[in-house]
Order: sequence, then C-alpha cells, then structure tokens
Amino acid sequence: MSVIFVHAAQYLNPKFEDLVENKTVAAIFAGHSHRCIMNKCEGPVILSYHDVLIKKINGTKCNVGTCGAMSNMATYLTENSTIVGPTLNRNRNRNTVYVDEEGNEVESICPRAPMNFINETDNSLLCRRGVLGKDNFAGVPIFYSGSSSFQTFLKVDFEEDRIVVSPFSSEGGEASLYLDKNNHEVPNLVYPYHTLEDLKPRTIMI
Repeated sequence: MSVIFVHAAQYLNPKFEDLVENKTVAAIFAGHSHRCIMNKCEGPVILSYHDVLIKKINGTKCNVGTCGAMSNMATYLTENSTIVGPTLNRNRNRNTVYVDEEGNEVESICPRAPMNFINETDNSLLCRRGVLGKDNFAGVPIFYSGSSSFQTFLKVDFEEDRIVVSPFSSEGGEASLYLDKNNHEVPNLVYPYHTLEDLKPRTIMI
C-alpha cells in the first residue's frame, strides 16, 4: 500500500489513473489550495457581471479581506449572521466597469481586470458556492493539506493496518486538533462550507 504526494490535485492527468489503480494507492495528499482542508475543497467563487446579468445566477453577499485582491483565497461570505468578516477592503473602484448593462464586454486597449459584479449600494460582491477540487481521483481519496495562510495543516499517522489523517491548527503558537481550538466553530469564515464531520480525523484501513 502506498500514498502519493502532489503539489496540486486539480487537473491531474487522466493517464495518471492507470498508475493509481495499479499501485494500490491508499490516499493522495495535496497542497496548493489554500481554502481546502481534509477531504473537502469548496469555497466562495466571485460572480461576474455576466454571471449576474446574463446567467441570472443568485449569489450570497461576500467581500475580500485586506490580505488579498479578488481571489478565492481572500474572499469571505458576509451575509450569514453567524460569520463575522475581517477588516474589509473598501478601496475597490466601483466605477470601473468592463461590461455594459447587458453584460457584454466593453472593448478597451487597457488590460481588463476581472469583471466582478459589484453592489454599488455597499461596494460588496456576490459569491456562489464553488467546488475548487475533487474529493477523490480514480476512487482514491484526496486530502488537502490546509495552508500556512490560515495556520492549518494535516497530521498523518501511518500505522500497521491504517492511516489516520487529522486536521490541525497552529493558531496561538500551539498545535492542536482543529476542532479543539475554542474559536474554531464550523462553518466559519475560512471554511464556510465545511461541517463538523468534514473536520474530524479520518481513518483509512489498509
């Protein structure tokens, strides 16, 4: 029995499936995806003007923190009353629009910024729930390692007949199980779509 470590689990080459199936792989461990941990990789995805005006996708109010630009890593839901947002970036230029009222792109010789939909009343964004990575590859579970950006990581115990994967946090300078941290109720700001079950240690028998 073996495990595989990859930098990113997204877009693994389909030819890799034969290797996984023929080598009795118990698990795949992946990094790269900051908003993913354990066997779940979901997060807020910012809606564009085209998504809202043309596709008519309903979104949840969201915003970006001061730690990043308009990226999935730094995007947080703000409409849920149980989630308290970080200091929000209020300096976004709400007048910079790259599509017309019907969602058609406006031609410009300047490089285009992401055409994110912006609520002009409060300068917020709209987000949808997005799957940022699969939970398995060729039937083999994928475990995402968390990120130093959020002080999360995995602790993996390799035993004779099993592998135990546990999510940990190092907030406050001391490592402990993620759910043992007093301020780590779920869902939360970083993992708005995770449940308690998603963040409990998981055992794989081998």
